[in-house]
Amino acid sequence: MSNLAKTLFNDQVRSVQTLCLNPCLDIAVSAPDLVIGDLNLYESLTAQPGGKGLNVAAHLSKQGINSSTFLAMPETSRGFSNAFADARFGACEYRVPGKLRINIKVNVRQEDGNMVMTEINGTGDRIDSDTAAGLVDMLIHSAKISNVLVLSGSLLPGIPADIYSRLSKSSHEANGITVLDASRAAMKMAINAGVDAFKPNLDEFRQLTGLPCDTIEQVARTSELYCRSKACDLILCSLGNRGAVITDGERTYFSPVPDPDATIVNLTGAGDAMTAVLAAFASTTPLNQRFGEYVENCEIAELLKIAMANAQATVRLPSNEVPSQDQVLSWLPQVAVRPI
Repeated sequence: MSNLAKTLFNDQVRSVQTLCLNPCLDIAVSAPDLVIGDLNLYESLTAQPGGKGLNVAAHLSKQGINSSTFLAMPETSRGFSNAFADARFGACEYRVPGKLRINIKVNVRQEDGNMVMTEINGTGDRIDSDTAAGLVDMLIHSAKISNVLVLSGSLLPGIPADIYSRLSKSSHEANGITVLDASRAAMKMAINAGVDAFKPNLDEFRQLTGLPCDTIEQVARTSELYCRSKACDLILCSLGNRGAVITDGERTYFSPVPDPDATIVNLTGAGDAMTAVLAAFASTTPLNQRFGEYVENCEIAELLKIAMANAQATVRLPSNEVPSQDQVLSWLPQVAVRPI
């Protein structure tokens, strides 16, 4: 085990709170074939609580890192909480009117054994302005007592798009650290306000920059500019089956997917796995030190390696499972990292 891995899994200083402001019921169906307009039979079906905040907290909990999640929970989802009652992380719920959204993933196996996924996602019911105001007030209070705050996922319609930027400001006023994994307007406004660590995928990075970023080199150089502009101290950009890039503005590394042709079981878990590693890393920051200063003295190449290992362990498990610490560590020797 590397020194950073030992620190990551054993030397937590700050507690982690994730946000799940548009939770869902994730239904995943696997089928041998899919014919539009005809009757199709599925081979397997899973249904579980979903949302980036929940997924990240599940990763952290499984790997022994203290975490909790804050959920904006629709009133009609009373049984939703029971589905993660056995999880080893705390959950705080703020009840809002409406129905829980449903996300459907249809996985069809190809001739090469790999799965191709089609997603049908709900947006969630709109909440009124009074409900949104009460939710925002509670979140801002929570941000001031959170050591590491993970600003993750989409927002229920009616929640103001600037919520993540406001929460990042509140967290920083209390010497907290923010990790961002979001998209669209909420992501852009948070970056403009400043966050500590940012984990976009390629589509989200293109949304932010307005650039095609078709090559790994373009992603690397553009990420460096954002770090140097002080929009964030650390960027980890996941690039699908090509790999991932990490930079602090001065040091930049690329890690290719170890075996891009391997059969993948879970097509959606890699990004949340990487966000969890960033949150775990942030939680080891000394209370009297700025995150940016802490990053300067750490081996971010090794951090990228751990993030890639967690992602690879995750995508080889069913969507309702997250890897153990031992499973993550077993992938480290297979992950390569190089400067770019």
